[in-house]
Amino acid sequence: MAETSSQTVCVNFITDFPFSSLACLASLGMQNRRITAAQLSASSQWDGYHSPDRARLHNQRSGSYRESWSVGDGQNNIYQWIQIDLRIKTHVTYVATQGRVEFSQWITSYKLYFSDDGSSFQGFVQQGKNAVKVGYVSYV
Repeated sequence: MAETSSQTVCVNFITDFPFSSLACLASLGMQNRRITAAQLSASSQWDGYHSPDRARLHNQRSGSYRESWSVGDGQNNIYQWIQIDLRIKTHVTYVATQGRVEFSQWITSYKLYFSDDGSSFQGFVQQGKNAVKVGYVSYV
């Protein structure tokens, strides 16, 4: 992760903190593709049609390309990850996840980790807590 400058951007990512400004309503670009495919990586993928670039909110199926990222065959375990290189230090305040539309597949919990160099990662610990925060997802 080459850092050329520093910027603080509030983005809608799941937290227990209230938003204090309209800047916190801005998106980082996963849905509108300001975040490019080159900024996305993952521990595995099912095939080229289920790549990390497919892990975008409200993504639509396009020909053989599916609407979601899916882990590799036989890799459905807790060691799978998806990574977004934001390229500059960014204040993330809200995480949104979404399951697959075509199949009943989605995560039920996750942990957030961050890094300044792409090699050493720290778990996100909520202010006043001493353990890595686990995000839980429920679909109705």
